[in-house]
This record gives sequence, structure tokens and C-alpha cells, in this order.
Amino acid sequence: MSFVSSEDEINERELKALIRASKETKCRDLILITWDYEDKRKIKNQTIKFIPLWRWLIS
Repeated sequence: MSFVSSEDEINERELKALIRASKETKCRDLILITWDYEDKRKIKNQTIKFIPLWRWLIS
């Protein structure tokens, strides 16, 4: 497990794995939990939400 604090620390393999899993499960709500980085990015026609752990825990 690694903790992401900035966009630079996000590995391409993690994004590819998330997109591949979403295709196999037909899931459209893609979330990557990070340490304190928050953003939205569109990759291969899918939107990925980057949510800090603390925000995910209180939601």
C-alpha cells in the first residue's frame, strides 16, 4: 500500500488497473483513495475521482 500526496506520485499502472477493472465490472464510479490529494481526471473517456482518505472516511 502506498499513500499518494500529489499527482506526481500516482502510478500509471494503478490507473490502468482501475480502468481495466471498471470495464470488467461495468462500474462507472471510479474512485482512487489518496493520502491528501483531491482532484478529478478524465482518462480514456472515464472520470476518476481522487479522494483523500479522511474525506472518504467521513462520507
